[in-house]
Amino acid sequence: MTDPVLLLGPGHHLYASRRIDGFSSCVHRAELRDEHGRPFTAYVKAFPTDKRGLANEVAGWLITRALGLPCPPRAYLCLVPVRKLRQLFPERRWPGKDDDNLPCFASEELPNNPLALVNEQDAIVWRARIKPWPHLHAIIALCHWLHNIDGNGGNLLYLGDSDFAIIDHAEILGGQDWTPKTLRHAGYLHNQAMHLAYGGLPPPQATQDIEAKSAAHLPAWQKAKEAVLEWWQELLSRKECSAAVSFIEARADPAWIKGKIA
Repeated sequence: MTDPVLLLGPGHHLYASRRIDGFSSCVHRAELRDEHGRPFTAYVKAFPTDKRGLANEVAGWLITRALGLPCPPRAYLCLVPVRKLRQLFPERRWPGKDDDNLPCFASEELPNNPLALVNEQDAIVWRARIKPWPHLHAIIALCHWLHNIDGNGGNLLYLGDSDFAIIDHAEILGGQDWTPKTLRHAGYLHNQAMHLAYGGLPPPQATQDIEAKSAAHLPAWQKAKEAVLEWWQELLSRKECSAAVSFIEARADPAWIKGKIA
């Protein structure tokens, strides 16, 4: 079993330092207190309308950790008072009363991170930085496996030189509004990480390596599954949970990805 995603109560959200604009969900940088009472800085993502985005984030982080890919070292579900969210994001409609608490996804801020997101619009510079990254093909394979429709450059933290960490899994399974039906009929994926790195299809040798990386998917799922289900059974309906598990397990077969990169 991989590292768990623990639940932090509302008293663990000490204060919000600033909101982060430009994201599809509501993100703010905050000081939290971990399960041992120690303060740390995290990025907290709130989903005002549905819990599937939250479920996606939990699963994406756990699977990424199980694969050994670089990502925030710790993640939590943190109960944040609705009052704080309304103060931070007054333009959004939040469920419940001010004193209610909403579960949010919190990922620890990476150390030594220059807080610079890769600019995906500068494709030449982006490709020069990303191509030497040893985890590039594993990330492309991961996006294909989990059907991540939002694997863009803004979801890779640039740590300097050709070093990155992956964040933001809210759009796996085809997006936050996925249903059991959409999972059954999921088709072509525009793999944004692949297109940003190669400007289209990768060369044959890269394609072979991307396919080879999928051999790690089933072992990673077996390692992360118990921790994923612990939260999915709370956040999703039984039908949704069953459909999502079937979707992930079918695509974890190394034979599944053959021919799909092209």
